[in-house]
Amino acid sequence: MEQIPNSNEVKPISDYDAIKKEFSKFFSNLMESNKSIVNQLQELRESKLGEISESEANIAINDEIINIMKSYLIIKFNFISQKLKEKLDDIVENYSTTVLDDIFDTLISIWVRKFQKEAKVFFISLEQIYEVFYLFGFRIIPSETLDKLTGALQWDIISPYWFDYNFLRDYFNKLSSKKDISKELKNKTWILVELTRIKKQELDKKLSHYQPKEEFYKI
Repeated sequence: MEQIPNSNEVKPISDYDAIKKEFSKFFSNLMESNKSIVNQLQELRESKLGEISESEANIAINDEIINIMKSYLIIKFNFISQKLKEKLDDIVENYSTTVLDDIFDTLISIWVRKFQKEAKVFFISLEQIYEVFYLFGFRIIPSETLDKLTGALQWDIISPYWFDYNFLRDYFNKLSSKKDISKELKNKTWILVELTRIKKQELDKKLSHYQPKEEFYKI
C-alpha cells in the first residue's frame, strides 16, 4: 500500500487503542435497523401529507414519498461520510497512514457483526467507504478484510448491492495490473468479484417482481 510520510510525533499505542475503540463505538451506533428507518420515513411521509391538499394528494403523493426517501438517504450519507473523513484525518495526523488497513478492517468488521444480529443500513456503500479512505492514502483492501467480506456475502449477511459489482470489477482490474501485489491477494479479490456477480444475479431473480430493490444503495 502506498504510504504518506508523517513528520508529526506519533502517539503511544495505548492511545491508539482508545481512539480505535471510540471509532468503533461511534460508527456502530450510526448503523440503523430497517425497522427504525421505515418508522422514520413513515413519520416524514405523514408530516408531508399534512401539507398537501386533498385535491393534490392523488397526483403528488408518489413523487413526494420518493423525494422524502432520497432526501433522507442523502442527509444520512453526507453526515456519515463527513464524520468518517474527520475521524480519519485525526487518526492519520497522529498515527500516520500505516494504521489505515487496521481501521478499514475495523469498520468492515463492525458492519458485518452488527448485520449478523439484525438487518441494518449503514447509508454508505463499500465503494463510498473505500473512496473516503483513498483520500488518506489507502489503496489495497487487506487479505483478512477480503475474507470477512467474502464470508458475509457468501452467507447472505450483506446484500450484493452494497458491494457493487461494477466497483469491485474496476478495483480488481487496477489491482491485477500491479506487479507488487501477491497472486493470493489477487485471487481473493477475484473470488469476491465473481461471488458478488453471482449473488446479485440470484437476488435480481428473486426480487424481479418487487420494485424498488436497490433504493438504499443507489444514492
